[in-house]
Amino acid sequence: MRSNRTEVGAFEGVNNSKGLAFVLTPDSPWFEQLQNEPDSLLRPYISGDDITSSALNRIGRWALDIEDRGFDEIARHWPIAYRFIVEEVQPTRTVAALKSYKGLIDRWWQFWNHRADLMRRIRKRETFIGYSKNTKYPVGMLAPSDWIYTNKVLLIGMERDDLYAISLSTGFRAWLERFSGGYLGETISLSISESVAKYPFPNSEVPPAGTNGAKRFNDLACAFSAANECGLTDVMNAIHTPGAEDATIVELRQLLAIIDNEVTAAYGWDDLEFVYDFREINGGSANDSWRWALSGDVTAVLLVRLTALNRERFEAAASRSGGAATTNKPKRGRRQKADSSISPNDLFDGDNA
Repeated sequence: MRSNRTEVGAFEGVNNSKGLAFVLTPDSPWFEQLQNEPDSLLRPYISGDDITSSALNRIGRWALDIEDRGFDEIARHWPIAYRFIVEEVQPTRTVAALKSYKGLIDRWWQFWNHRADLMRRIRKRETFIGYSKNTKYPVGMLAPSDWIYTNKVLLIGMERDDLYAISLSTGFRAWLERFSGGYLGETISLSISESVAKYPFPNSEVPPAGTNGAKRFNDLACAFSAANECGLTDVMNAIHTPGAEDATIVELRQLLAIIDNEVTAAYGWDDLEFVYDFREINGGSANDSWRWALSGDVTAVLLVRLTALNRERFEAAASRSGGAATTNKPKRGRRQKADSSISPNDLFDGDNA
């Protein structure tokens, strides 16, 4: 396999604070006018809940994709959008409303944090991997890159063709859980800086069986969501339910096993035996006590190896730059749980390409 060392970009979507006037629904009198304008700027406006609850099969809100465009440019090329902004948005963008957002009053027609440069980068591909930032399961889906996503969505660019397969592997999902930003009841808050940004991706490509399996997983998950009027959370709930024997769910389970085998092949870890089964989880409720997963021992080995690889790359990068590999002192506080010897302090800002 050839080397595929590509920096992977991850960021949260736009921050539209004080900007609900930008958002409209299909019953708005402006909707058809804006949608039918030549080279329309109107785009679906997606939150994390749209992923977890409908897998992007239901679009309820829309907004103008202004990015960092100037007001004069909008007036010249999109007269209907210009009128909408002047008549509907401008009256809400007062000095009093925007005083807490430094500089926003001078570009009031834009989102507070439009992330235009990052979005242009991610839009070089038709899709990216989208996660709800607050989610029960650290599983993303392929999402259209030309839509608008709020800061409740984590976006990971598809800089390499096998990235979605890697993201569905047990190692990546366990990494996100272990180094997430914390737990919010039954959900986890995904951290970009402490989890995604420090994950050590394989230098070699995942074999085609893995990338094709990941694409099949996404297609089946979306189809199941549409047929059952549910989202990605319910798809994963069904995968983890022993009594769920729908043919689509059975195939989704099989695909996770295939993906794990192919992703670990990219790392060269062919000494691990992957056996999926329904496994009881600690702390689960009576209605949520099982996971379709590898054994805890195998998952722990994967985390140990990934953490070691992260350290190795950090130290190699420090050596190339002539500097010393230094780490932050551990913060004082509660000790880590006894079932894991890995802590966030074991992670470094190395070359995770």
